[in-house]
Amino acid sequence: MKMILPFAAIACLTFAGCTFVPYFSSVTSVDYSRYNNENFYITEANSVSFAYDPVGSVEVVMRSGYKGVYNETSRTTTYSKEPTLVSVYDVIDGVKKECENLGADGVINFKLSFDRVATQYSVWNGAELETGMMVTATGMAIKRK
Repeated sequence: MKMILPFAAIACLTFAGCTFVPYFSSVTSVDYSRYNNENFYITEANSVSFAYDPVGSVEVVMRSGYKGVYNETSRTTTYSKEPTLVSVYDVIDGVKKECENLGADGVINFKLSFDRVATQYSVWNGAELETGMMVTATGMAIKRK
């Protein structure tokens, strides 16, 4: 029995590394200038050179997927035939709207996070599985003095 254990361990290690991992590359840049042109201040810095009042923390998360409409009568959800794809600007627009709802005119310490995950919302495009993109944005809403 003691002789089998080392061979079993070697076999597990040998076959555990035989997975196929496809190559993936992604380059993303985000232009904040259109928001500055709308008199909404965005910076990734956690300190700024002007006076402000902190208003609150903001987080917006959006994920690509199929939109559902709930029917109260039948108690069923009908999903769209085409997926709704999320862009980074949809998320930033959500942050801007939430900040304005709070009475803020800017956000500092702004962070974006991009995740590509295969979920039940992934789309088969005929050749490969397109994963849904999930974008998370966080920051502190401020009111400039």
